[in-house]
Amino acid sequence: MQKLYSEFIGMPVFSEYSSSPLALIKDAIIDPENGKLLALLVKNNHIIVPMDIERSTTSAIFIADNDRILPVDDVLRVKMVLSRHISIPSAKVITEKNHEYLGRVTDFEIDTTHMVLANIHVAKQFLFLHFNERIIDFKHIVRIEKHSVIVKEQAVMSKAKVAVGESAFAG
Repeated sequence: MQKLYSEFIGMPVFSEYSSSPLALIKDAIIDPENGKLLALLVKNNHIIVPMDIERSTTSAIFIADNDRILPVDDVLRVKMVLSRHISIPSAKVITEKNHEYLGRVTDFEIDTTHMVLANIHVAKQFLFLHFNERIIDFKHIVRIEKHSVIVKEQAVMSKAKVAVGESAFAG
């Protein structure tokens, strides 16, 4: 199953026995080296690592108890990735060889079975309008840098044909 980043943000986190949320998800921390979901960032520099997620629904995430919410400093790889200030949402997307600007990341999908980045949603933007929308599979990503995502040239060639005014992400 795949879930959009935008659907994770603001999602409540419950323990199996709580009636009120323990936290709300603020961000998803993706390892830029391999695309793995390292953690979900919640309140005040605290995280939930994927192995501590008991189950998830379309509207909430469940963990065993409050002790599963860890300080960022407790997980070295998460701390290292956060210190690099790499953010996938709104990053520029550029081809590797020709340095062609494809747009910015408008959203991305996480494969919730394997907890990895599945693909990125890219569009050129003007004010609030999106055009040249496309979905780029993770296999076409060469590397993720501080302010950009570098993709293979094949990502451009595999672009879905989208008529002006239509969305590639509909349905």
